[in-house]
Amino acid sequence: MNKHRVAWHEAGHAVVGRHLGMAVTSVGIWQAKHKRLDGSTFKMWEGETRGNYNSLSPHDQRVISVAGAMAVYCWYEEAEGPPADNYLDFDSVADCMSTLDWTINDVAHNPGTMSDADERRWWKAMKEAHALLNCKTGPLWRELRWEATQLITTANSGKRQLRKLTIEPK
Repeated sequence: MNKHRVAWHEAGHAVVGRHLGMAVTSVGIWQAKHKRLDGSTFKMWEGETRGNYNSLSPHDQRVISVAGAMAVYCWYEEAEGPPADNYLDFDSVADCMSTLDWTINDVAHNPGTMSDADERRWWKAMKEAHALLNCKTGPLWRELRWEATQLITTANSGKRQLRKLTIEPK
């Protein structure tokens, strides 16, 4: 993934997490070296947002877990404009979710295997995250942009570090 996409993803988790009452302790992105099966190496951008999810309701945990992917969706939506049919594309958002994002909610990394009840809960969480983060009316859009910019700036320094946050939930 590219640096900007990872920054927006992690910023989404951090901003929505704080908004919903999660004490976010750190957030960061960095380039990590990975090894291929043939022994060659490559670099890839990675990120992490740390906080106490367990203190929140299952619904709020779900909203935070989709907020990373939804932030990326909203970033593209701002650049390209909303879809002509104003359709929130579940598959596009699901493709931006990490394995950990899925694991937090005990949902397999295959949206097609969800029960009807899980799918309804997932849609509700996605719609709530979109309402918070979208560039037109989302109350957290400006904070999301600021946090993503801070992550990119820190990453540009070339250091692998998580920014320690002392910001308490709102």
